[in-house]
Amino acid sequence: MKKITLILVLVLGIYTVHAQVIENKVNLNLGYGMGWFSGQSLIEDQSFSSPSLFANYKTTSGFTLTMLYNQMKPLRIGLDFEYVQASEWKLKEQTEYIGSSIKQFSAGPVVQYTYGFNQSRASEWLTAFVGFSPMIGYTNLSLRHPFFDIESTGGTIEQPMESSDLFFDMKLDAGLEAVVWRNIAVFVSYAYSYGWTKSLVYPDTQFSCNMVKAGIVLHLIRNKRYFY
Repeated sequence: MKKITLILVLVLGIYTVHAQVIENKVNLNLGYGMGWFSGQSLIEDQSFSSPSLFANYKTTSGFTLTMLYNQMKPLRIGLDFEYVQASEWKLKEQTEYIGSSIKQFSAGPVVQYTYGFNQSRASEWLTAFVGFSPMIGYTNLSLRHPFFDIESTGGTIEQPMESSDLFFDMKLDAGLEAVVWRNIAVFVSYAYSYGWTKSLVYPDTQFSCNMVKAGIVLHLIRNKRYFY
């Protein structure tokens, strides 16, 4: 009996010495999303009202690329890049932006707080996360037809048909991430962003966007830690 006990102790000791934790050090998130702009259809300015550019696009779609460093658990920090487009502008009895399209490009730092549901020495197969990103970018607007003319001393100048305007927004993102293979995971999330901008072509100075996203997570660098 003593020999059996001694053998078990030795086996468990050897197992403990060689046990290891595999942790992700750097993640690359690639996602695709669909959503919508929200807000008032008409912008009121004293006694004058004009149609909103952003709020009357019915749908949006886009891509996200996020790089995250995971060595500050439960926090992740990194960089976020986003591309959003919209082209179906519609408002009853208004024609200003019909046929127009916008493309938004933005980038900024991101901080995520994570919580693993199934924590073990080997891995965390399901993780919830909440992220915050202050983003800066620009909106590229393309019009199909002009809807006003500019009067100058030299005569009438047609309205520009394209506009590129800087914007700043704050984005909140929450979702779930599940490991499907050792170096690959999938995620789903909902993101809400609120932004500020200024343009000579459209009256909007603020906008908000809702986006539902899904994609894959690539674990690029993994750490191995041994227990003795």
